[in-house]
Amino acid sequence: MNLLKSIGNDFSPQVRKAIEDTRYSDFAYKIAWESKRFWETEDNIYGGISRLSDGPINMVFYPSGNLHGNFGVLISGYGMQRVPAFDEIKDMEAKLAASRVAVERLHPSHGKDLHSPMYVAWQKIPYNQGGWITGANEYFDGPYKAFLSPDQRIYFAGDYCSHLLTWQEGAALSAHRTIKMISEHIRAAKA
Repeated sequence: MNLLKSIGNDFSPQVRKAIEDTRYSDFAYKIAWESKRFWETEDNIYGGISRLSDGPINMVFYPSGNLHGNFGVLISGYGMQRVPAFDEIKDMEAKLAASRVAVERLHPSHGKDLHSPMYVAWQKIPYNQGGWITGANEYFDGPYKAFLSPDQRIYFAGDYCSHLLTWQEGAALSAHRTIKMISEHIRAAKA
C-alpha cells in the first residue's frame, strides 16, 4: 500500500481513500546473523522462536531454510525500533552487541559464532517501505473492507487482505481467496 500511494492510478475514490488511510509501522527492524547451525546440532531446534523476558532484544528466530546445512541465518532482534529498551541503544555497534548478547543468553558460548550481521530497517526496503499495518482495529473497520472486492479489473491480495497481518500465511490465504474470486468471475462470464 505504501507504494500505491506514490503511483498514479484510476482506482475508485473508495479504494484511493483506503490506500491513503492504510498505515504501516515506520520503525520496524530485523537483525540477522550468519552462523554454523548450532541450534540444530546441539539443541534440536528446527525453526521457531525463543523469547527472552527482559532486555532490548526479546526474540530469536530460527529460520528453517537450509536445514542441516553447514551455515544458516539466525534472527536475533525483530520488532519496533522505538520500544524503549531498544530505542535507548544509540549506535549500530551497540545494537548488534545487544543482539549477540541475546543469543549468548539463550545459547551460552555461541555468541562468538555469529558473523556477517545485517540490520534491516523495514521502511527502507524497496517495494515494501514498512513492516506491517498499524492500528489493526481501525484498519479492519475501515480500509481493509475496500480491498476485499475487486476495483473494476484490479483484485487485491496480500497480508493486508487477511486478519493475519504481517505473516506470509495471511498473504497466501488472501491470494487463494483472490484466485477463487477471479475463477468465479470467469465462470460467470462464460455461463
